Amino acid sequence: MRILAFALVLFVAATTTSCERNNSNPVVPLVTDTIVMTVSADAQNGSFTLFKLSNESIVPTAQQQTANWDMGMRFTTFITNSGTNGPSAAGVQILDGTFEGTLTAPETGYVSTIDDYNQFATYNSTTRQFTPRPGRIFILRTADNKFAKLEMLRADFGPLAGTPPRPTTIIYTFRYQLQANGTRNF
Repeated sequence: MRILAFALVLFVAATTTSCERNNSNPVVPLVTDTIVMTVSADAQNGSFTLFKLSNESIVPTAQQQTANWDMGMRFTTFITNSGTNGPSAAGVQILDGTFEGTLTAPETGYVSTIDDYNQFATYNSTTRQFTPRPGRIFILRTADNKFAKLEMLRADFGPLAGTPPRPTTIIYTFRYQLQANGTRNF
C-alpha cells in the first residue's frame, strides 16, 4: 500500500511540474487568415495601400514614415516598411513552393520592394486578366521582426475609367500565416 501511495505522489508531482513548465512558457499560435486589399492602379501617381498584419488593418498613408505598417501595394508594386519606404527593417522575398509546404522563413535575402509583377503574377493583355502565378509564396519579415507567409489567391480589376479604359483599382486577395512568436517556423 505504501508503494502505491508513493507512486501516486510521484505521478501527481511529475504531472504538476510538467503543467507548471508549460504554463510558464505558453506557445503563441500561428495566425492564419485571408486579407483583401483594394489598391490604386495608378502606378505613377497613386498612393500605396499600407497594411499591418498583426491587427489586420489598413494604415493611413500619412503614417508611412512610422513603424505602424508591414507591407504596402500600389498597382503591381509590393513594398515593405524598410529602406526608402519606411523606417523599420521589414523585408520581402518570393519563394517557389506551396503555402502548406513552406515551413520556414529564410534568414537572409529580403528586399524592401518588389516591382516586377512577373515574379508573382501574369497579365494577359487580350483578356485583361491579371492572374497569380501558382507556386509563388511571399515571405514577409514584418516591421516588428515577426515572419509571415502570403499566397496571392486573386487579383481582380476594379472599375474602368478613361480612354482607353484602364482599371482604377486592383483588388488583391491573400491568404497568410503570421508567426507571432518571433521564430521563422510556420
